[in-house]
Order: sequence, then structure tokens, then C-alpha cells
Amino acid sequence: DYVTSCAFSRDGAAILSASADSTIRLWDRETGKEIRQYKGHTNWVTSCALSRDGAAILSASTDSTIRLWDRETGKEIRQPMHLPWLPLQACFAPDTPGCIISANTNGTLALYNISQNKSLI
Repeated sequence: DYVTSCAFSRDGAAILSASADSTIRLWDRETGKEIRQYKGHTNWVTSCALSRDGAAILSASTDSTIRLWDRETGKEIRQPMHLPWLPLQACFAPDTPGCIISANTNGTLALYNISQNKSLI
């Protein structure tokens, strides 16, 4: 289905994609083959990002959730964050582990500490 977001792994060996089919997929850059699928969203995935160390994947969806995934196992690391609005984009802070920001359809940015599952602003 529609690809809505993409990102390179830090080493450039893998590509992450988000899609309107509710999945996130990890691809091998050299072969173009799919490495893994991440399933759990129930609507379009609007954003995907890899953590700085490459171990975790962050996704945002029009199902009003932000989810954190283990890159190697494909399993969710924690319960999804359910939001009162639709997150269009989500990314990891480059220098603060556990800190993410989302851009939302209600015209706001929201900063979260995902380790504590709480909003910072």
C-alpha cells in the first residue's frame, strides 16, 4: 500500500518503511529484500524512526497510537501510547534516551519520556 514514511539505519545497511497497510517493514538496502514486518497498528502508519543505537523502532499511526518495537524480534517493547489526537510524525531525541517528540493533527508538538510513559510538555 502507500508508503508514508522511510528512514535509513545509522549504518545505511537497512531501510525502514511505514505504510497505509498498517505495517512497518525493515528492508536490506543491498538486496531489497524484506527482513522483518512489525504489525500491531490498526490504521495507517504515518511515521517510522530508528533509535540512535538501531535497537528500537518508533512508529506513529492514525489509530492514535505511538508504538515502540524491538528491531530484532519485531515485538512491541511496551504497551502502545494512546493519544487523544492523531500523531503524524514521531522521532527520537538525538541525545536523550527515552525522549521522543510527535507532531500532531491538533496543531501541537508533544514531548514524551517513553521510559516513564508520560508527557513532558
